[in-house]
Amino acid sequence: MSSPFPKLFLKLSAAVTVVGLMLAVLLLGTAPALSAPAAKPPTKTRTPTLTPTHTPTWTLTPSGPTPTPTSTAVPGANFVGSPLSGAAPLTVQFTHIDSTLVLSCTWTFGDGATQPYSFTSPYPSHCPTTSHTYTTAGSYTVSLRVTKATNGNTNTNTKPNYIQVN
Repeated sequence: MSSPFPKLFLKLSAAVTVVGLMLAVLLLGTAPALSAPAAKPPTKTRTPTLTPTHTPTWTLTPSGPTPTPTSTAVPGANFVGSPLSGAAPLTVQFTHIDSTLVLSCTWTFGDGATQPYSFTSPYPSHCPTTSHTYTTAGSYTVSLRVTKATNGNTNTNTKPNYIQVN
């Protein structure tokens, strides 16, 4: 069994300190200033400079449903037009930019007009470049449908509101 003396000493010491402070307040009208330990002089610290020796490589592994691609690229039916906007009458040149053997293709200009092409061997590697004149202000959706000579597959690329006529 341990001696009760240390616990008793701590209780008495605390009581004496409280009584001493109360007496000081009564006699002096204020509590004595408690002295804080002397402040240590500031020490200089060094922050190490980290120099990477290896660049981490991250691999992203998708989970969940496959996202729908946002690209308008359609293999075999990609095209560009120029200019894409202007005042009526606006003549736009359309160019098929994929390289594929073409059996047939059809340009649809969005104002009711179309331009079909059909080919026999030797098959061209592109649908012919064509131009179309828009005579009325508006937004026009343009599409290109290409049937490949190699396998008969048909691809269509549609670009909504592609041409803007003022």
